Amino acid sequence: LALGGIIMVISTNAELGWVVVCAIIVLLCVLFVLFRVTMPRFKRMQRLIDKVNLISREMLEGMMVVRAFDREDHEEERFEGASRDLRSTQLFTNRAMSFMMPTMMLVMNLTSIAIIWFGGQQVDMGMTQTGDLIAFITYSMVIIMGFLMIGMVAIMPPRASVASERV
Repeated sequence: LALGGIIMVISTNAELGWVVVCAIIVLLCVLFVLFRVTMPRFKRMQRLIDKVNLISREMLEGMMVVRAFDREDHEEERFEGASRDLRSTQLFTNRAMSFMMPTMMLVMNLTSIAIIWFGGQQVDMGMTQTGDLIAFITYSMVIIMGFLMIGMVAIMPPRASVASERV
């Protein structure tokens, strides 16, 4: 979608293309910083999920042995520790990723404002038509949404790599 939007933006009004280029650069910088910070935590989070599942399975399978040796408190502490680590990692990654959506919306809206501002001047001078300006805004939003989807999909490979190691 993003590539198709870029082609349509260039064919509609190449003079306003710099606005879209600036928006893409800002989006890529935000995504790069965000993924640089969160990717190691996503890998750690998947390992912690595996650890919580392992402890749960061990507790369920060895329930009779745990009761026989009076180790319930120890097993509860083990599970609480693993759950606490998982919770703190998930909170960090969710907080970091929750930064992405408002930032993308801000970039989208600022891009729309810039396109309307500079495109309105072109319409006023008779260099472009109003319909072309509306089409340009629509194509720009398609490009930005494409990069937003890339950001959402890019979260999955680190989790999948940990899962594939487990398999």
